[in-house]
Amino acid sequence: MKTSTIIIEDNVEYCNEIIEKLRLIENVQVLGCFHSLEDALAFLDRGQTADFFLVDIGLPGMDGISGIGEILMRNPETKIAMLTIFDDKELVFNALKNGACGYLLKGESEGRFQKAIEEIVSGGGFFTPSIAQMVLKFFRKKPFSKHKITKREKEILQLMSDGLAKKQISDRLFISYSTVDSHVKNIYKKLHVNCGVQAVMKANEEGLI
Repeated sequence: MKTSTIIIEDNVEYCNEIIEKLRLIENVQVLGCFHSLEDALAFLDRGQTADFFLVDIGLPGMDGISGIGEILMRNPETKIAMLTIFDDKELVFNALKNGACGYLLKGESEGRFQKAIEEIVSGGGFFTPSIAQMVLKFFRKKPFSKHKITKREKEILQLMSDGLAKKQISDRLFISYSTVDSHVKNIYKKLHVNCGVQAVMKANEEGLI
């Protein structure tokens, strides 16, 4: 089943470039490209939906970071990744805190862009080790949590917090990709999240890792 995708990017030429890149990814279907968050939200308000949003941070009108909550309020199960020109850690971290599942730099190579999209839409996350460290430093660990996370799930959460993708976790722990995927799905269910970045942030917030 293909992942329905909406792009929100005000640069028409770059938007068309993203569409061409996404068309090369087998399990992704582009529904359209909006040039402002207001237009995209109007689309959602008409009862439309999408599995994945690729959102520019610097948009005219409502900016991308402010729009994350608006999208999730209308479509709580969707995954959101941010597009940005500069690797501004503060902006990226604010996007993750608001509910984004990852980010991509504009100008990424085609291979890296595809890898990032595939990881995010499959339920993983995409962020650099430096961003992972910001997450770790931001949250104060709490001694108790209501979530019953197993030892293996904690191990996988820890590797996710280091910025490892599911395939890398599989290689590191010498277990199959499908086993990692199953553990990750269980983690999401227990933490009530829908992507790796949000799982890591919630796990840190509650002192699970």
